[in-house]
Amino acid sequence: MDCKEEGVAAGSELYVDGDMEIFVKSLNCEIMTFKVYGSVKVLDVMVTMEEAFGIPIDQIRLFFRGYQMESDRTLAEYSVEDRSVIHYAPRFRGGGGCQYVLFFLSPS
Repeated sequence: MDCKEEGVAAGSELYVDGDMEIFVKSLNCEIMTFKVYGSVKVLDVMVTMEEAFGIPIDQIRLFFRGYQMESDRTLAEYSVEDRSVIHYAPRFRGGGGCQYVLFFLSPS
């Protein structure tokens, strides 16, 4: 299935067989919903994002609880639970600029 042809857009729910729902939020506040297992690798989420939204994997950076997620680790290794929010920030091309992304979150 080509997700673009199926009309999948930001804000859509993508059910990749699983027992928990996670939300991937972009810097412009678009939210993508995925149904996954904790044993899924971060790379699998990135591949699904590439297939669904056309974002090249090498331009995807995912952050959870302020830490950049490594593609070879599982969601469970980061203690991602049902209904967790993972932040997506694009990897910008170019040289020498700032290597940090700051997230300002309001107190709960």
